[in-house]
Amino acid sequence: MSKFVYRLINLPAKQRGDAKERPAVSALHAQSDGSLLCGLSFSHPLLLKITPENNAECKIEDLKLDELLDESAFAVSHGLRGTTGGDTAFAVLHVGALPSFASGMFGGNPLHKSGEDLRQLLLKESGGAFGAHVRHSVIQMIENELSVRRLKEPGALLDVAQIGAHIFGLTGSEIWREPYLHSEKRETIRNDLKGNWAIHRDDIEMFWFLNQKNRLVRMKQTDIKAIPTPLKSPEGLDVANASITVSAPMPFDSWVYAISMPSKTLFRMRRNPVSHEEELQVVRTFEDQPTAMLIRTLATKENEKAQAQIVLVTSSQLGVKFWSAISQQTEDPEESGALPQFEALGNISEIKALGSLTVDAKGILWGGEGYLGWGDTQKEAPRLIRIEL
Repeated sequence: MSKFVYRLINLPAKQRGDAKERPAVSALHAQSDGSLLCGLSFSHPLLLKITPENNAECKIEDLKLDELLDESAFAVSHGLRGTTGGDTAFAVLHVGALPSFASGMFGGNPLHKSGEDLRQLLLKESGGAFGAHVRHSVIQMIENELSVRRLKEPGALLDVAQIGAHIFGLTGSEIWREPYLHSEKRETIRNDLKGNWAIHRDDIEMFWFLNQKNRLVRMKQTDIKAIPTPLKSPEGLDVANASITVSAPMPFDSWVYAISMPSKTLFRMRRNPVSHEEELQVVRTFEDQPTAMLIRTLATKENEKAQAQIVLVTSSQLGVKFWSAISQQTEDPEESGALPQFEALGNISEIKALGSLTVDAKGILWGGEGYLGWGDTQKEAPRLIRIEL
């Protein structure tokens, strides 16, 4: 078994008094300056900057997102991906426009929900909603300064990504795109999606999404519309609650690795770079729920084929378990290559769920405790996990 050394770091997060669910790390991404941005749910504050230091310590800074918004903001839902220019964008969820008592009467106040009830509410309150129960804002960080791009728009925005000259946004049913310099020119690319908890993208330009027929659709970054494919969800066509919760791009061969629920299946999908055929392969099914995954490039010797490590985390009441598999670039890009074989790396019994993973410039892995809708209702702050492999 490989080296597995971890350290738990307490975060300065205080639970909202009116929230049912325990605070969680809902987004965590390394940035180009070596820092990490950490988004939180049901917490004060909602956004932290983590700066790793040489002695395995880290500096934690409140970025004052709460002061930019108001008390209706309750979670950073996703986003925060680092860019080469140092800018980023992310989504913030707000309580809906209905008064608290009215929203509660109709069973739609997100502060009063947790676990699967909360996740189903966020999927349902998508782009076509009126914002009665959930609203969203899009926030940008430019040269370390926060600014509001859109404020309290209707519905729940599950993910935002700044990619090239565009901002992309994902709800429970649609994917939209708008020019970086013109937020008023938003266009909906597809509005028949379901069960996508993040924007799934390969290492070049291809996006993948699950639609309402449990089939996969794909699109390039500048396509006018997404294209249906013959590929179906690993769940089959008849499973009503099929979803893709987590994904990560392989840095070669165009594969995107993703988790299909509720079967807890890891699969990979791509558009073959030579034949242009859409391909899907099931890698394996896990006993416990996969909740986080990343893929990182490994150092290789001269003239060796590129290699990457898949790190996957499963979560249960007994703790979280880390898994690892190595994938090697094929000689012929048209060939799919062998399926990666996973081995256990180690366990952390103090953490019951880990929903985000990122890797810093020094190759240190960082994870965040919990995820939005993880169902824990204890009155405790979430923790950051520093991992050396």
